[in-house]
Amino acid sequence: MKDLSTSKKVIFIVDDQLVFSNILKSEIQDATSMVHIFLNGEDCLEAMYLIPDVVILDYELDGDDRMNGIQVLRKIKEADLGAEVIMLSAHEDLSIATASIKLGAYDYVVKNEHAIDNVKNKIRHIERKMEVMYEVKALRLLKMKMLIAIAIGLFFSILVIQFS
Repeated sequence: MKDLSTSKKVIFIVDDQLVFSNILKSEIQDATSMVHIFLNGEDCLEAMYLIPDVVILDYELDGDDRMNGIQVLRKIKEADLGAEVIMLSAHEDLSIATASIKLGAYDYVVKNEHAIDNVKNKIRHIERKMEVMYEVKALRLLKMKMLIAIAIGLFFSILVIQFS
């Protein structure tokens, strides 16, 4: 888990609609992010070495021999790199949303007139969640260092007492 306050977040957009992808990229990319567009799931999976923080994944990816969004989601979660996945679909289908969440998607967004704002809000929530998780990890590390320091102090105190 990286500290988002000192490193750029990596965002993947996986959607076969290039116009939508470019509009979404222009809305979410800023100085603190690197956004990559992929027109299919296979290309996204090949680029997982970039360790994305967020993957915005369309459910319906065109192509006869191409993976759909659910198949790509499974592969991303199997890789276990910590990427949060926001599923997109043009259909307001509860079964797709439910399946996505059960497979580990962070959330499900319907492609409508509010989709870009909804995705931006989801990204902000994910960023905050990652910041809190990083802070918790840092506090646990600090606690461990303090316990080690106390243990070393006690050890030397016992040595001093025994050899005095």
